[in-house]
Amino acid sequence: MKNFSHPLLVCLAFFLFITVQSSFAANISIENPEKARNELISYSKQFIGVPYVYGGVTSKGMDCSGFIYTSVLGSVQLQVPRTVSDLYGFVRIIPDSQKEPGDILFFKTLGSKISHAAIYIGNNQFIHSASDGPNTGVIVSSLSQTYWNTAYAGVGQILPPTQTFSSQNTSNTITGENSNLGQSNSIAINLTFDISTTFLWSIISPEGMLLNARGGTIQAHVQYNKWDIKPGIGIECKFDPKMNIVQIPVLFSVAMDYGFRIYAGPVFTIGNSTLPGTSKEISPSIFPGVLGLSWEAPGWNIKIGTLNIIQDISWTVFNKTDNSALSILDSLASGLVLSTGVRVTIPGTKLLK
Repeated sequence: MKNFSHPLLVCLAFFLFITVQSSFAANISIENPEKARNELISYSKQFIGVPYVYGGVTSKGMDCSGFIYTSVLGSVQLQVPRTVSDLYGFVRIIPDSQKEPGDILFFKTLGSKISHAAIYIGNNQFIHSASDGPNTGVIVSSLSQTYWNTAYAGVGQILPPTQTFSSQNTSNTITGENSNLGQSNSIAINLTFDISTTFLWSIISPEGMLLNARGGTIQAHVQYNKWDIKPGIGIECKFDPKMNIVQIPVLFSVAMDYGFRIYAGPVFTIGNSTLPGTSKEISPSIFPGVLGLSWEAPGWNIKIGTLNIIQDISWTVFNKTDNSALSILDSLASGLVLSTGVRVTIPGTKLLK
């Protein structure tokens, strides 16, 4: 247990740090709602003409939720969720008759699920980042247009209203869920949790190039989404029968746009490791342990979050039994592994209520 205590304390300290930071980020007081709404609209208009880029949050390209995320953060310094489904879970849904400029409009453009969002700017107009149609990127559209009028699903607030309305009929008019103001969940809003399982394989053996099935993994991970570069912590259980071992990496990760995640961390090994396909014993390294890169494809909305296909490549460090370095071929054969599988990502707002 001694070997495990230090990494676990580091993980705990890091988790407490991001929890405290997220609490500060989401408890911003809006003293002048009308001024905040005007600032949001004015700030968002500077992005008109920016092209649509899936996963984008900068002036080089934005998707619909990335546009809202960047506009709200840049204008009123409020952190909102990064995806449409999470944003919908964050806002306070209101009757359509109560919508004001600065509220968030939601649309069902892909079947029966909420799939698009925009910032309402008044006079039946809204600004958004469109992915298809005659005009794409950040544009101004109208609810009077047949397509948007048909797809329109409802409206939600992220900023306090400027007017006082009757408290009746303020339940969620889209799906009957989520009538609470999202800002109340200060911890959950900046966190996402994911669970993944993958099939391990390699293309290098001690004899040369050879496709090998290596085993499988199960991983749990938490990510903090306040910044463009998103830190995270995970723990994995990795089964590798080709090497007669089970490994438990503690992963410190950084996620970026377009679904990429870089990770590294110490690795704890159970069993006596052997070079794949041989009886030659080798020695696993605790630190340095593993370095890897994963990528997730655009996913599908499911009831609890998002389902993605993931592809991963990693290198785990092994040495000779006397702790000297392996040959390049043996090092690649033992440590360079690819994995393919699925990841389920769950917004913190669904777990930490």
